[in-house]
Amino acid sequence: MQLSTQTSISREELINLHDIFYKQGGNFSKKYSEPCLDILTEIYQGRKIQLFDHEFSAIVFALKSFGVTAMDEVIVSSHINATFLLAITTLGAIPKPIITSYSSPKFQTTQLQKFISPKTKAIVLDYIHGVMPELDEIIYLTAQKGIFLLEYASDGLGASYKYNPICSFGHIGIIGFNNFNSPINLGCALIRNDSSIPWAFSEDNLKKCEIELSELKSAILLPHLRETDTLKETRKDIWMIYLQFLQILEDENRFKILGSSEMDSHNFSGLSLIFEEPTIGNELHTYLSENQVETNIQSNNSECFLDLPFHPNLTEEEILRITLYVNEFFGHNDPTDSILELRRNFLEDFDL
Repeated sequence: MQLSTQTSISREELINLHDIFYKQGGNFSKKYSEPCLDILTEIYQGRKIQLFDHEFSAIVFALKSFGVTAMDEVIVSSHINATFLLAITTLGAIPKPIITSYSSPKFQTTQLQKFISPKTKAIVLDYIHGVMPELDEIIYLTAQKGIFLLEYASDGLGASYKYNPICSFGHIGIIGFNNFNSPINLGCALIRNDSSIPWAFSEDNLKKCEIELSELKSAILLPHLRETDTLKETRKDIWMIYLQFLQILEDENRFKILGSSEMDSHNFSGLSLIFEEPTIGNELHTYLSENQVETNIQSNNSECFLDLPFHPNLTEEEILRITLYVNEFFGHNDPTDSILELRRNFLEDFDL
């Protein structure tokens, strides 16, 4: 059985695309981007929002709005998206990475205090799989030092911190749409949380540069935005199924599950396993790939970070199949009664 982790396109997306290609005749109006903005503006309680076609443009826009120029320092995590490093260096500024581990990719305030210098202009918080720092402490620190705070989440739409949406705490937030199961990159939204910060470009300049989110992408994005709450609940269910079965092995110290099961601090956009022995993580990645389970892997000399599939169209049977493969890889001979029951129910489909 092939796992259904491939992207698919919905009926509404097809209707929207048909409308763009065959009815508008290339004269694109704001028919789809404006409703996208309306939904996001409601989520972010009336803040000024700009949609971008690519995260690089949004990052440059945010940094220039902060007044970042040549030789300014921008503090980032050592695991930051490479797009951020490119954007920072494009402005002539200097990225200053704080070394964090895959298993604990969040900043500590004590770390930040040691890295701040008179040249520090901004701090970037990059959220990975719902691992949240203590935002209150960091916000207080940046206010004390007069430093700008930029929040970034490539796949965190729907996540919250203390009942407020993430990317609404820093001076500017960038929220990506990578948690939507789409065949193309759907861009991102830049949220201005501090109205005293001037936009770096006028709307006319944005149009001339063609960096706004296209109507084509907006047509695909809109149906997903309308289902944000449903998607979050679906992914929470998927996360909990994974957690139920993989917790057994985690308790035996085979690996560490990255993320939090607490609703308010987790975006339920992914599930990762952390291995202190990189070779074991690499071997599991190979084993799962041989059994047609798509995984992403990052590793260094001391640890390995393995992403398991987390698409909203995964069925419970497929999730179980993945967790059974992980169990079998580790030679786990004492599965719980619930695993045995599910195995009996779906064994014919698993083709094990």
